[in-house]
Amino acid sequence: MNILVDDISCLKRIDQSIVGHQTRYYYVADESALVVIVSRCGVVEFLLGKVVNAAIGWTVGWHGKCHPDHEGLQLLKVTLFGVTEGTEHDTTLSALVAESRRLPRKRPPRRARWARPYGFDEEER
Repeated sequence: MNILVDDISCLKRIDQSIVGHQTRYYYVADESALVVIVSRCGVVEFLLGKVVNAAIGWTVGWHGKCHPDHEGLQLLKVTLFGVTEGTEHDTTLSALVAESRRLPRKRPPRRARWARPYGFDEEER
């Protein structure tokens, strides 16, 4: 999916980490937006006005990687991979943040594959 990075005024960087020699930047909005944005293609400030290739899915609010009020909740996760050629886009970043404000505050479904921490893919014993 292609996303236009149109408005970043509501975003705040909360963390950055290196995974496999690649820096990832984690952003959140205010406490009403159940969203976490992970940029694998640099800081969001440099992506303003550009169209990026992205994946949209679900995640759990992990400590330090989400808004403090959202720990343990089901969140919309937007992962930005890289700038694309052209200006055609499917949606905008501000529209996704606005959509996340309408999501219910709930815990993830029990045993959901996407709700497990990285590295815990094996079945429980």
